[in-house]
Amino acid sequence: MKNLSPKLLVLLFLLAGLILIDQFDLGTNLYAAISKNIKKPVKKKIVKPNKLKNPLSNSRQPLVQPSIVPYTPPSKNDPGYQDMLKVQHSQQQNGSGSSWFDNGTDWMAVGTPPACPKPLALQPPVDFNFATSLLYPGQYRGNQYKPHGGFRFDNNTNNNISVKIPLDAELVNGSRYIQSGEVQYLLTFISPCGLMYRFDHLLTLTPKFRALAESLPPPPQDDSRTTNFNPPISVKAGEEVATAVGFTLTKNVAVDFGVYDLRKLNPISQNANWANEHRSDPGYRLAAHGVCWLNFFGTPNEQLLRNLPGGDSVNGKTSDYCQSH
Repeated sequence: MKNLSPKLLVLLFLLAGLILIDQFDLGTNLYAAISKNIKKPVKKKIVKPNKLKNPLSNSRQPLVQPSIVPYTPPSKNDPGYQDMLKVQHSQQQNGSGSSWFDNGTDWMAVGTPPACPKPLALQPPVDFNFATSLLYPGQYRGNQYKPHGGFRFDNNTNNNISVKIPLDAELVNGSRYIQSGEVQYLLTFISPCGLMYRFDHLLTLTPKFRALAESLPPPPQDDSRTTNFNPPISVKAGEEVATAVGFTLTKNVAVDFGVYDLRKLNPISQNANWANEHRSDPGYRLAAHGVCWLNFFGTPNEQLLRNLPGGDSVNGKTSDYCQSH
């Protein structure tokens, strides 16, 4: 090194400096390339419990309401529809035939049913003056939901109560069964316009209806499942159906009466909580069409009925169908 000239030494030092700078840049670029492919750990933001918001504490935030299980209206593609058309055509040729049937999902009409009278007016099915209390439709009685109502006659010394047809219709099905040691009759009627009504706990039928009941299966114990009348039988308003009701052995004089508008679902069935509570009930398709029939008999009779005490000792006049006045 001592023999080198000053200029050569300067040149060597500059060359060494350039080599060091180049190596530094190479290392820097290599580090950057490696770092680019390495994912840095993401720090999770920890929210302290005392900072969590309660959605119910904000009054401006509405509560989420349960939704009603979707209802699909019946169509002509439903099973049994074409078979029902054939049955109806055969019945019409014989001067009879019901225009309504339960397709397993809901009630539907075959063809175009006639319009119901407006206002809807029914003849009294019993003499209201003899009734001592009223069983309201659309309430729990015992452990079961009852879409039908009824009449009690606690002042009667016997079971002799006349029951009459309230509206022109057809007898579509019925049942005879044994309850509390006595044969009881249940009969279902549907008017052409789509109004159904039912009587239960009929005790003594008139000759016409007794003869029809003889075609039903033998009465089982506590099993009121119905059997269709084929073809249905036409009836007229004012016809007497039964001459006695209830139970003689227990001196229980009462008859069930329910009315159902098959043309549309009733308002309470549009309530999500009610619909979800009752959808699994065996009688849901009736309960969703049940109506308050107190105002179907004219204003004086409606007032008379509303003045009667509620026949159920627990729920009284409570009703999902009837508005309190």
